[in-house]
Amino acid sequence: MPKGGYFSRSLFVPQNGLAGSVENRTRLSGGNEDDMRTKTERKAEGRRRQRRFLLLLILGILLTACSPQQAGTGVPQENAGSGGGLPQSSQEENSGSERADLGQTQDGSQNEEGEHQVSELTVHFIDVGQGDCTLITCGEEAMLIDAGDNDQGTKIQNYLQKRNIETLKYVIGTHPDADHIGGMDVILYKFACETIFMTEEERDTKSYEEVTDTLKEKGYHKTFPIVGESFSLGDAEFTIIGPVELGEESNDNSISILLKHGENRFLFTGDAMEEEELDLVRGEIPLAADVYKAGHHGSNTSSCQELLEAVSPAYAVISCGEGNSYGHPHAEPLNEFRARGIQVFRTDEQGSITVTSDGESLKWNCSPSESWQTGETPVKVPEDPPTEITYICNTNTKKFHYPDCSSVGEMSEKNKLPVTWTREEVIGQGYAACKRCKP
Repeated sequence: MPKGGYFSRSLFVPQNGLAGSVENRTRLSGGNEDDMRTKTERKAEGRRRQRRFLLLLILGILLTACSPQQAGTGVPQENAGSGGGLPQSSQEENSGSERADLGQTQDGSQNEEGEHQVSELTVHFIDVGQGDCTLITCGEEAMLIDAGDNDQGTKIQNYLQKRNIETLKYVIGTHPDADHIGGMDVILYKFACETIFMTEEERDTKSYEEVTDTLKEKGYHKTFPIVGESFSLGDAEFTIIGPVELGEESNDNSISILLKHGENRFLFTGDAMEEEELDLVRGEIPLAADVYKAGHHGSNTSSCQELLEAVSPAYAVISCGEGNSYGHPHAEPLNEFRARGIQVFRTDEQGSITVTSDGESLKWNCSPSESWQTGETPVKVPEDPPTEITYICNTNTKKFHYPDCSSVGEMSEKNKLPVTWTREEVIGQGYAACKRCKP
């Protein structure tokens, strides 16, 4: 028994052989039971904390391994994105800017989904009397096809300026007849013109000379048309489809184009007559169109059945002057249009005509004409007609010749019309003098 009157708890073995009894250890040592319980509980609590810590550590490692990060980088999601760790506010600003850029169109418009919206296209069939002039605008870009006769230049200039047009991306002179290029010198001089399409055909006329002089003065040059080439105009595109080759007849050398805007198609053929029209039909470019600018002012020399079948238009626009001496439009094309259910618009009756395309539908500024009235006047037979044949008229080309003209021998029999009229009477019926025999 040790000295000091107490027992060491670590060496004490009770008589009954029970080691570690709380009651025996407390009684023999003289210690407090509550103190022993408190120390034991503390140890147990420590072990529980260790286990919780280990569990939390393992769980944290697992969560870190499974957390989303940008592929190929070790950047946490909160720092991922453009700028590689930009503050959240900066990322949101950049993201908003990118979304705005994606939704922006050429003219600044966008739809709710941020997709590109097609700019509207408007075709203006300008009333220039007995002649042709068509303005086409799409977005911020514009082009002009022909410019009427010599006295129409200023009128066309004013028409364009009222619409705030300063630059013409394209100018097309379909062929060098005065009623198509007569006012073009004014347009070339007053507006910035980027590309000017004309054929290689030249003409010894004042109208043609004025155009070429203006080209030189402004430092412009001609661009010769090549069939199959396409050019953009805003969200639209046009393709040159004619002339396939140049011939003797100027009308059949007309520059012809097919304009596309979304699902809508427009066909322009200048004064092309049956020969060039058949070339177009035989070509590789499909001619189907919604709107057909009637060839040669609605003359019976144009709008042949083969062309109308290939184009199958819903609308035809005739540009001609009221009471013109050519009798345009003639009965034959009007009858064809009517039989095919083609709705007709006419500048001689309705003035300037506009049609607007949104890429799917068409909207006109007026209703179609319902008159179906030709410009022809009844044939007047002279009271005392001379017995001698004075001229041979070609009912196809609407030209008249002396009976001994070489062109008469080349003429199809079905197109020959011998007449005994005076020169004034022949012209009054819409025929023009042959340039070979000059009757």
